Amino acid sequence: DKGATVLVEGSHSAHLYTILSGWAFRYKLLPDGRRQILNYSMPGDLIGLQGSLMGEMQHSVEALSPMLLCVFERDQLHELYRNYPGLAYDNTWMASREERMLDENLLSIGRRSALERTAYLVAFISSRARGAGLNGKRPVQI
Repeated sequence: DKGATVLVEGSHSAHLYTILSGWAFRYKLLPDGRRQILNYSMPGDLIGLQGSLMGEMQHSVEALSPMLLCVFERDQLHELYRNYPGLAYDNTWMASREERMLDENLLSIGRRSALERTAYLVAFISSRARGAGLNGKRPVQI
């Protein structure tokens, strides 16, 4: 459901997920309650992998819309990669894409004006949506 928390920062979830439909956002909370959105997740994205590698989630994930998730047992990840090495490659590719997106986000925060940041965000979300097979024919509430 929209607004549902999928993963919680600091938690030790036994699962990781592939988004089959719907959107989410990753965020961190500061001690005073302020929230920083880190990124948006769309169909095809794997969420929760960080918890597999770091021991606990370093951010939270909240649904922006109703979501359909494919659930993986975290402790089966190595076996999954062994049986499906292409999946390990795909995840490496997604990590590389994520690194590029984070570089652009840091550039936006550090050097772009408010108008440039807004334009970049709209272009970024549009590009990600097209890449996820969302062709723009569905309305997105703002």
